[in-house]
Amino acid sequence: MRIVVVSDRLLSSEALVSVLAFIPDVSVVATVNGLDDASPYCENGKADAVMADASVMHQRAGGLTLSLSELITRGIGQAVADSEAAAVSGGRPRPWQLTPTQLSGLSCREHEVFTLLGVGMSNQRIARRLGITEQTVKAHMGRIMAKLHLESRLQAGLAALVYLAQQAADRDQP
Repeated sequence: MRIVVVSDRLLSSEALVSVLAFIPDVSVVATVNGLDDASPYCENGKADAVMADASVMHQRAGGLTLSLSELITRGIGQAVADSEAAAVSGGRPRPWQLTPTQLSGLSCREHEVFTLLGVGMSNQRIARRLGITEQTVKAHMGRIMAKLHLESRLQAGLAALVYLAQQAADRDQP
């Protein structure tokens, strides 16, 4: 699948491209700032889908947009064998590239919240799924971000998504 990544934020576009590198048979054909810039790629057949950062989703993109969790749950989310090589940019890991040691510091409930975040759930949906209040989810998110040294919910979501992709790849390897 050929994807155009749309984001008006450099870190977000870098993060999306980095995460997409974990998915076999998916390639990023372009990174653009707005949905209007992505249209020509789809119209001329150079792209199959558009993946847009939430900050640009107020624009209309028809039925072409996909969420990363949709790509993962469609069964094509297998991590590349050398995840460390994909994780490093400029010699240092990106914030969403976590080690097993970092994740071992999470409580069982924090790990549940982290995993549900990785499949794209909102705080409200996580709360309903776990039978807790949204405030409790927010408290867990704050502790997760502090323990993993993440600065935003976006970084936490990307870290969770990469973690889930790596878990899927580990299960699929003989």
